[in-house]
Amino acid sequence: MTEFEKAANDQGITPGRFERWALEDAERLAGSEDLGADVLAARMPRPELAAQHLEIRRRI
Repeated sequence: MTEFEKAANDQGITPGRFERWALEDAERLAGSEDLGADVLAARMPRPELAAQHLEIRRRI
């Protein structure tokens, strides 16, 4: 599931005919400041993932 699909699902937005999204729904999601913060937070790697990506050992 893509970020857009997850955000739309969380807002109760579903695709219409032929699995296409309504323009007004997409614009409403794009203009949501709260949603932007949620997406940014979801993209931030957690310490374990960051250490794995950098190929280092995480110290506590």
